Amino acid sequence: MTAGPECLDCRFTEIGHPCRVDGIFDPWVVADACLRHGCNSDDGNHVTDTVWSASCLLELELNHPNLAFEVLVIALRRATSIEEVSILAAGTLEQIIVDHGPSMIDRIEALAKTSRRFRFALSGVWPQGRKETDVWQRVLAAASAGPQMDQTDALPPPDL
Repeated sequence: MTAGPECLDCRFTEIGHPCRVDGIFDPWVVADACLRHGCNSDDGNHVTDTVWSASCLLELELNHPNLAFEVLVIALRRATSIEEVSILAAGTLEQIIVDHGPSMIDRIEALAKTSRRFRFALSGVWPQGRKETDVWQRVLAAASAGPQMDQTDALPPPDL
């Protein structure tokens, strides 16, 4: 593990580095914060003590796709609902594919071969205007064995 990237919140606010444990970037901390921030508040509003996680994840998605993928896999493993998986699919996973598809597709395909939950998440990704690309065709093929989110299949157990 490394000290890690610095998102806008870490650079320009007083929050310190909540993504780090003992000064080292910890993808588990980010994954847990992202799930709490995006999915798990009782009143439908985001959990405020984890709002930093959105900025952190955006930094990872844009500039550190391997770390973003690591956080994604941890979050998918810990997700407890279809809602959480769909938010991860339409957010982080889709962004990784759109921005870094050619460099990440081999890793995506490898995980899809062994993980029903990951294939389920892949089925929740949209092409974002890239239907005719090789990467998108490979994403479709990787997700094709199912289960499929849009066919109301049940959330597979964590197998990542």
